[in-house]
Amino acid sequence: MSVISAKHKVTEMSEREVPRGYKETEIGIIPIEWELDSAEKLMTIETGSRNTENKTYNGRYPFFVRSQQIERIDSYSYDCEAVLTAGDGVGTGKVYHYFIGKFDAHQRVYIMTHFCGINGIFFFYFFKQNFLDEVIKYTAKSSVDSIRRNMIAKMQIPLPSLPEQQAIAEALSDVDSLIENLEMLIKKKKAIKQGAMQELLTGKQRLPGFEEEWVEKKLGELLFYEQPQKYIVRNTEYVESGIPVLTAGKSLVLGYTHETDNLYTNLPVIIFDDFTTESKYINFLFKIKSSAMKMLTSSGLCNLHFIFERMQMIDFILKDHQRYWISEYSKIKVKIPLSHEEQTAIADILSDMDNEIELLTAKLNKTKQIKQGMMQELLTGRKRIWKPEEKIIMFPVYKTGHTPQFDDAVMIAGIVNVFYSEKYPLGRKKVQKLLYLLHRHQDKSTTAFKKKAAGPYADEVRYKGGEPIARNSQYITTNTVKGKGTTFAKGANIEKALEYINTWGKQNDIQWLIENFRFKTVDELELLATVDMIISDLNKEGTPVSIDSIKYLIATNNEWKAKLQKTIFGDIMIAKSIKDLEKLF
Repeated sequence: MSVISAKHKVTEMSEREVPRGYKETEIGIIPIEWELDSAEKLMTIETGSRNTENKTYNGRYPFFVRSQQIERIDSYSYDCEAVLTAGDGVGTGKVYHYFIGKFDAHQRVYIMTHFCGINGIFFFYFFKQNFLDEVIKYTAKSSVDSIRRNMIAKMQIPLPSLPEQQAIAEALSDVDSLIENLEMLIKKKKAIKQGAMQELLTGKQRLPGFEEEWVEKKLGELLFYEQPQKYIVRNTEYVESGIPVLTAGKSLVLGYTHETDNLYTNLPVIIFDDFTTESKYINFLFKIKSSAMKMLTSSGLCNLHFIFERMQMIDFILKDHQRYWISEYSKIKVKIPLSHEEQTAIADILSDMDNEIELLTAKLNKTKQIKQGMMQELLTGRKRIWKPEEKIIMFPVYKTGHTPQFDDAVMIAGIVNVFYSEKYPLGRKKVQKLLYLLHRHQDKSTTAFKKKAAGPYADEVRYKGGEPIARNSQYITTNTVKGKGTTFAKGANIEKALEYINTWGKQNDIQWLIENFRFKTVDELELLATVDMIISDLNKEGTPVSIDSIKYLIATNNEWKAKLQKTIFGDIMIAKSIKDLEKLF
């Protein structure tokens, strides 16, 4: 940048009005307490090592390649939280993935892991929202051929506090969940309609009250083909509502006009620009802008909507409109009810289904717009859903005004503080069991803990909750050695977590852990936590607690049945654990 342009930029920035509580930065105005840092200081950035030919059909693990489609593979090189993007190809700057667990990646896929000081989901949303614009700065092109590591590494990221990052990530994740649920519901409704079409439009299922036979007719007997006159719209500045002006293509509606002359009023019609694609059933006034548009109208022998739906089940292979209508399409035979009333009744049922799908689709599109607005507002701090002087409002709140996830982060730090030693490494399995038992002591929910092989085990705590928050806040550090698992140690900021424990009055809870479990082995903790979870299940079922009933539930669970092969899960030790748990809880 030249001196002149740099001076101009500084002047421009200084003249911009900065709201109270905000500050000007090189990436724009952000809240005054937010920081700015480069991606390379907040995470590990690398590329995968696999090639496309390494993929396997129905492989055990996800295989991220340079497209939105996720392939499968039988190997994994990563077992962690990660954000991924295509390094080159058509997906460059457009393909983004967030994943937790075991996976592998193509050698031209960038992988961001080991997040420190930044929430992984928060980064995913920020990265997806801003990275393409960042890359374009380097290329000066709207289309990107490839990505270099520095494009990611030097990217400046605005950083709220970790609790605020968590709140923003949760808010956006909630909207994503709503979008996903709507998409699934629309897919389900479309499948239901497809099934109804197969039954009702072929006569396999008859509506009550209709018994007349169905007759075979040629499309040419039922429909008239024509190319409508192209109406000239005098005012090309379209308005937001009024009479739709139709054009060729998927969009169909070019715009709206208030001009009322030359309306097409021979309603309803089937309109299309290619006979085999994008046909629409129209039952409202309209104008036509494109001469490529064609129309079908009823000859009077059928309900046009019924025939429109029936034609969706025909595979029209040929595409030349008028010539093939005369020579081919008009000769296609379909069976239809002889009764117009039955045709109309079937069409009305399918129309109601279409209306429901359209309403859901409109809601989906609106939700996507809302999410886009939320990302623009929340990721820049223009809108705040969390403030230091207020309680977080996005989660269930304890008396102390913090989230369950943040609470776990602090308590994990407390566990590490008293159970860590250089001589005896503190593994994740032990931390998970201690946290489970602590939840029970505090009468907190243990629903996050599942019957995993090493369970009770909470993936949610490991990937989305307390552990990444504690690590990113530098309350703890973790070290993962392939084949040996992950160990925990004290972080640079662990004193901050201990201050929270004192402020919240949780010292007695940590002391309870020390008094009861300081010298317990990992196997002994697993036995206690497992038996406790089984006892809870037995109590819910109203089944008496005994050695046999506990062993039966363990044996009938695929994840847990291997536990019974361990010496620690012998009858004597199970009996002892029952007595110990009675004293503990």
